[in-house]
Amino acid sequence: MFYRWGHFAYRQRKVLPIVVIAVIVVLQVLFGSKLGERLSQEGWEDPRADSTTAATIENDTFGRDNAGDVILLVRAPQGVADPAVFNEANRQIEALKTQFPDQIDHITSYFSAPNQQQITEDGTAAFAAIGLAGDGEQTLKDFRTIQPALNDITLPGDATVQIAGATAVADALDTGMADDIARAEKIGLVFVAIILLFVFGGVVAAAMPLIVGILSIIGSLSLLAVLAQFQQVNIFSQSIITLLGLGLAIDYGLFMVSRFREELDRGLDTEEAVAVTTNTAGKTVFFSALMVGVALSGLLMFPQAFLKSVAYGAISAVVLAAVISVAVLPALFSMLGTKIDFLSVRRRKERSMEDTVWYKIPAWAMRHARPVVVGVAALLIALTVPIVGIAFGGINETYLPPNQVTRQAQDEFNEEFPAFRTDPVKLVVRGSG
Repeated sequence: MFYRWGHFAYRQRKVLPIVVIAVIVVLQVLFGSKLGERLSQEGWEDPRADSTTAATIENDTFGRDNAGDVILLVRAPQGVADPAVFNEANRQIEALKTQFPDQIDHITSYFSAPNQQQITEDGTAAFAAIGLAGDGEQTLKDFRTIQPALNDITLPGDATVQIAGATAVADALDTGMADDIARAEKIGLVFVAIILLFVFGGVVAAAMPLIVGILSIIGSLSLLAVLAQFQQVNIFSQSIITLLGLGLAIDYGLFMVSRFREELDRGLDTEEAVAVTTNTAGKTVFFSALMVGVALSGLLMFPQAFLKSVAYGAISAVVLAAVISVAVLPALFSMLGTKIDFLSVRRRKERSMEDTVWYKIPAWAMRHARPVVVGVAALLIALTVPIVGIAFGGINETYLPPNQVTRQAQDEFNEEFPAFRTDPVKLVVRGSG
């Protein structure tokens, strides 16, 4: 089947890439552009867990506890009771409720109703708690609506305002993850391009795996946007697509390009080299993706939506990387032929397999089998030692970098006002009369 597909890809070499790229572009335009608004920030909890059940009862009975959504931590070296600081803080914070009546449910502020629990003993710090009106995904949207106004709060003298709270932390995590993904894609692609250029020694050959990687990422994100219309998909799935989409696509591209060059070196013409490459490396890529997809499908058994989202993103990235590798690369090889080595930056040396480092390393390992097995096993065991100190926890500010402003604000608030932590332990009692 793969051999015949290789011949078909050769005959349709000008059509196949256009069709695949056109399908991916259409998916991106119609669905991919809407991915951001469809992804969820929720799905971290087990819906059948006791804690989730208790939270549902609390929410249905008393409404959502929004007391810790947003915290405005005001600091003044001269004391927050200084009339200039106190009055200006009260004026600007109270104005928020008038400015955003649909987003803000209530404000509990030291500056409008002084409460000794909301000010430190030395009087240099006090806070206002803002409860947002929305629920679920709307909570984050409400925060982002009022966030510019929060950032614009300025107080006289050396007084400062820091923004903390559960929703502020969630926004920082979301924004940070999105920025990290974009930065990883830009930096990663540059480094990968350099590595591939070094490995293949030519611009054209190195570009083949990159083409697969870029197309698979764009296509996978578009498929995820389609799925997110019908299922809850956590934003974490974006990171998985970038990691696996780029990594596996380049891996599969390496298989295909290396084998195609080897078949050309054997003296086969372009059509036969494409067919043999598809029948060997293409088959390996296909079944590799199939096995990885089956392994990842085990995540669908977990009740947490974010673990299911990891499976959605990973499976779509793996499958699409394999499909593009087997469908597009043979067609590109057919058009390039011996020009696969065009724009070479170094000349390929003709040498036997026994002269390569990839032959010498396993050959040496087989000659010293026992010490190699013992040494590698000892190294792997040593790598597991840090798991002794592992600490599990929920999604909170500790996932942010220590120098991130929201993380710093939340840490300071937790230290100054431990009784008002935004993630308290609660007991829900039923039938108590």
